[in-house]
Amino acid sequence: PIYGCGHLYESETYFSDTLSVKSKYIDPSAYFVNSTLPVLFVNDDTDFHFSTTITTKSYEDIKEHAAITFLADTPHSQETAEAMREPYAFADSIVGKGAELIKVVNSESDGSTVWAEIKVPEGRSAASAYLSYNTDKTFTYKSAACTSTWIKQPGSIDGSIVTFAVPDEAVHYYISVTDTDGNVVSTKQFMK
Repeated sequence: PIYGCGHLYESETYFSDTLSVKSKYIDPSAYFVNSTLPVLFVNDDTDFHFSTTITTKSYEDIKEHAAITFLADTPHSQETAEAMREPYAFADSIVGKGAELIKVVNSESDGSTVWAEIKVPEGRSAASAYLSYNTDKTFTYKSAACTSTWIKQPGSIDGSIVTFAVPDEAVHYYISVTDTDGNVVSTKQFMK
């Protein structure tokens, strides 16, 4: 889903103000257990509808057959969604008309270091990696004017491993890897 996920009743967005815990029975996450279809979650890291936190929770529910793409500066709009390349590349790979996207096989953090193991499929090449992090402890998604800044720190890829030192001031953070076609895949979001 572009701009969509489950766990809405747990969100830092306005959804948690309007949905009760009873909503978990009708929330999209209630149906993830039965999901076998490949899923690509695509979201902006400041989207005030679907936060990186609940997108991460949704991904973790079905990570065996899911991926995440967090993009910066992608306003929540139909026009923006239609212009994204990742959903088309992902769909093409599912129907056998294109190479798979780079896959984040595993990602972990101990709070001072974050790393990801990636699998680069035939037909793709990893071009770059970066760490995105937010330093605002009061960051909230409850406004259409999410003004918190996410800082991008470039890094390098060593074979199938991407590692970053997490800045002391980082609160929320994730790694993204870009392939030579410009497609971005991301790790789940981590929080200190």
